[in-house]
Amino acid sequence: HVSPRLPRGLMTRIMMMVVITTTMTMTLASSSSSSSSSSSSSSSLMSIPTNGFVFAQVDNDQQQIMSFRTTMRIDAPVMCTQLTVSGTEGSLAAPYGGIYNIINQRYNDRPAWKKGGMFISFVDNQGHGTWLFGDKPGVDSGVAYARHPYPTLIPPSQDYFVLSSGGGGWVASSSSFSVICSNDHIGTQHFYHAEPSTGGSTILVPPWMDIDTDEKLQKCQQKEKDLLSKWSEHLDVIPKMPKLCALSYYDHGYQDWIALKSPESSSSIWFGSAMKLDFNVDKVYIVASGEHLYDIGWRLTVISPEDNENRYPLLSLKGDLSVPLEYNEHFYQNHPSLEPNGKQKPKPVVLDINTSTKMRNINGYSALSNMTVGQWAWVFAYPKPIKRDRHAVSGYAKRDTEPKGYVVSISGISSLSSQSTTTIIARWHSTDRGRVLKRRPLDAIVSTARFTLNHLQQEVVQMEIYGRNNTYGVDMDVISVIPMNETAIDYIRRYLDDHEGMYGISSCFMYHSGTSLPEPFIYAAEIACVLKGTKPVAMVQITSPSEDQTVYPFVRELCEHIVTMRAMLGPEQFPVDWRVFKYTYPATGVDHETLMVYRTTRVNLLNAMRPDGDVAQALHILPFPTNDDAQQREKDLREQLFLSYWNGKMLGYPDNMIEVYIRDFNTELPQAARNEEIQRGRTAVDAFFRASGLSPVVMREGLDEAVDSNFWETLPSVVSHRARTLIPTAPATAHDDTCATQE
Repeated sequence: HVSPRLPRGLMTRIMMMVVITTTMTMTLASSSSSSSSSSSSSSSLMSIPTNGFVFAQVDNDQQQIMSFRTTMRIDAPVMCTQLTVSGTEGSLAAPYGGIYNIINQRYNDRPAWKKGGMFISFVDNQGHGTWLFGDKPGVDSGVAYARHPYPTLIPPSQDYFVLSSGGGGWVASSSSFSVICSNDHIGTQHFYHAEPSTGGSTILVPPWMDIDTDEKLQKCQQKEKDLLSKWSEHLDVIPKMPKLCALSYYDHGYQDWIALKSPESSSSIWFGSAMKLDFNVDKVYIVASGEHLYDIGWRLTVISPEDNENRYPLLSLKGDLSVPLEYNEHFYQNHPSLEPNGKQKPKPVVLDINTSTKMRNINGYSALSNMTVGQWAWVFAYPKPIKRDRHAVSGYAKRDTEPKGYVVSISGISSLSSQSTTTIIARWHSTDRGRVLKRRPLDAIVSTARFTLNHLQQEVVQMEIYGRNNTYGVDMDVISVIPMNETAIDYIRRYLDDHEGMYGISSCFMYHSGTSLPEPFIYAAEIACVLKGTKPVAMVQITSPSEDQTVYPFVRELCEHIVTMRAMLGPEQFPVDWRVFKYTYPATGVDHETLMVYRTTRVNLLNAMRPDGDVAQALHILPFPTNDDAQQREKDLREQLFLSYWNGKMLGYPDNMIEVYIRDFNTELPQAARNEEIQRGRTAVDAFFRASGLSPVVMREGLDEAVDSNFWETLPSVVSHRARTLIPTAPATAHDDTCATQE
C-alpha cells in the first residue's frame, strides 16, 4: 500500500536543486540518531529542503524519529490572532467588515476568527482548501471566499470572490477588499507542505528564529512568554499554534502541534542533489523522485547523467539508506559481482552528497557543450536572488526562490568564440505536471530558455527562462543536467522496456513505475503503451476550459501519426484506431472533447465506457455535480465514484489501485459511501463481463501485438533527428572567430 494518487496521473514531482558549496559524507542512519543532542544544538540552523526529505526526533520521545517528505515551501504568515476586514462595501459581504479575533475552536484543521455572529473559517473542499466568510464556521456556505493553489495557515490578504448584492452571482473582489493581520504576524514568515512517514499530509513550521546557542534559545523563550502574556489581555483562551522556539508539525490525530528536535544539515536530502553510491564511487547519480511505501519509507529514484542508468535506493522511516535487491533487479543483472547475499539484509550505504557548482560532471557545462540541436535533457536550476521581473513566467511569482526543474529540447546553438561563450536556445517544459497542465498551447509555443556557457568559467552555466513576456526573463544558475543520449521517443520506449515488471506490475501503469520518467513525457508514454500492445485504451483530453494535454511533448505528434497511419494502412495492417468522445456541459454549453486511442481488438472495452454515448472524458469526472439540490448532488457524487471504478476496469487498471483512487478522491462523501460505490462498481463490472462473455484485462506486456517498427521510424521528430545525426558538424572552439549556428 502506498500513498494514493490519481491512477491516470503520477506523483507530483519537481526536479529540484539547491546550491551547497561543501562536500559532506554521511551515513543517514547515524545522522538521524545523532540529532538527539542538547536542546540548543538540536534547534540549530534549519536545513529543510524545499522539495526533499528531512528527519527529526520528536521532542518528548527519545526513541521516535519522524521523517517527512517536503513538497513545497510557502512564503506566507504562519499565525495571526486578529484580522481586519475592509473594502466590503457594495456586496453581500458588507456587514462582514471590521475586526475579527481568533477563537480556540479549529475547523478542518485551521484556526477561525469571529466578530459577533460572523466567522472567517476554512473548508477543506478543493485543492488546498477555501477560506470563507459566513455565519456557520467550517461549512461550505458564505458570502465571500478565497481559494489558493498552495497551502495557507491564515486567510490570504486579497483575491477574494464575493456574492454581489445586485444578483450578479460571484464576482472578483475589488482591490480595496482586504483581510489584514491587525497585530504582528506570529512566528516565521514561511512554512512547508510535507508528507509524514505515517502517511497523509501536514504542515511543517520552523521556529521563530534560528537557534544555535543556549542564549538564543533563552531569548526566544522570553519572547514567547511575553507574547502569550500580551494575548491573554484580549483572548479568553490561547489558541493552538505552532511552537515558536522549535520545529513543529501538525498532528491530525492529536489535533495539536508537536515539537521536533530540529534537523542538522546531514539529515536532509534535496531532490536534484548529486549522490555517489559507495560501491561505485566514480559514478554520480541525481536524486530524481521518491515514492512513499507505507510503513517502510520511500523508494528513491536516482539517475546517472552519464548513461541514464536508474538506481532505486530505499530510504527508511528513520533515514537509513539501502539498495535492496527487489527494486534493482536490472542493475544487478548487469553487475552480478555487486549483488548482495540474498540471506542478508542490505546494509545502509555511505553517501557522498556533493552539489558544488564545481562538479563539472553534474553542473551542466560538459553536458550542454556536447549537446546537439533536437536533443533533450533534464535541467535543474536555482533562481538567482535578484531577477529583473519576477512575474515574467506565469505560475512562479509566489515562490521565486524555489529551485526548479525543467525538461528542455535544444533548438539553436550559436558560438561566438571572440567572447569565449556559447549560447544555446531551448524549448522548456516544467517537470511539475500540475504546472504544465495549467499552461495553454500558447505558453508551450513561447516558452524558451537561453543558456550561456562561458568557456573561461566552466563551473558556472547561466540560464534565463522566458514565457509570454519575451522582454524579461528569470535568471537562474544551472546546477545539474541529465542529457538524454538518444531521441526523446527512443528514450521513452527504452524506459518502458527496461522497467517492465520491475515492481511486479507493468511499466505502463504510470501510477507506480513512472517515477523516473520526466513528468512532461507521461502522456506520450501512455500513448506509446497502446502502440506497444501493453495498454488497451488511452484517453487524451483535447478540448476543455481548463486542460489541454497536447501541451505535453509529442502528444500531438503521436496522435496525428496514429491518424495518418490508420488512414494509410487500414485496419488490416495497423491495429490501432481512434475515436472522439464529446460531452457538453448543460449548464454552460461548453464542450469537452477527449481523443480515445485504442487497440482494435479491445473496441468492446471502449464501447463499454460510461456514461454511455461516447461522452466519457479523460480529465473530467462525470457527471458534474449540481449545487442546487442536496439529494441530487449526493447522487451525482456517488455516480462519479461508481463510473471511476467502471471505467478504471475498462482501461486495464488493477482492482486495488482503483479502490485506492476512489477512497482518496477529492469529494465530500464519507468513506462509508465510497466503499458502497466500490462494491456497486465491482458487482456491476462482474455482471457485465459474465453477460458479455468478455474477459477483463489488466495492462501488461504482450496483451496485444506491438505495432510495426516502421511507425516509430516514420515519426517526424525521429526522421528529423536521424537526418541531423548524419550531417557532420565541426565543433566550435574558443579559437575559432566564426559564428556557427544550427537552427
